[in-house]
Amino acid sequence: MKAQALHVLHAIDPAGLPEGPGFDFGVKPALAKVIHHIELAAASADATENVRAEAERVVTSARNSLERADQIMKLVKQIQSAQSAAEATPLTDRIEALCAQLANDGEGGL
Repeated sequence: MKAQALHVLHAIDPAGLPEGPGFDFGVKPALAKVIHHIELAAASADATENVRAEAERVVTSARNSLERADQIMKLVKQIQSAQSAAEATPLTDRIEALCAQLANDGEGGL
């Protein structure tokens, strides 16, 4: 469980980890870029009201996803400190639920 949890951590934010599966970019850095570019588009002088309104929804969703990613990272650290599989199992269950929310954006779809 501990090794797999590190793979999850690497997928969320590979910064500071020596290696892991994936492309070494991570969910958190990707979400930060989404937020930045959507805010730029909304702030554009020629952005329509529809663009501004939709941008607000997308940024809110991305920020909520960042919070989920932070929760996942904290749970991974707790798994790394766990003394038994029985202690780690509920944490992995919570990570699984949060990852499902990330995959489905937890916001009813973008």
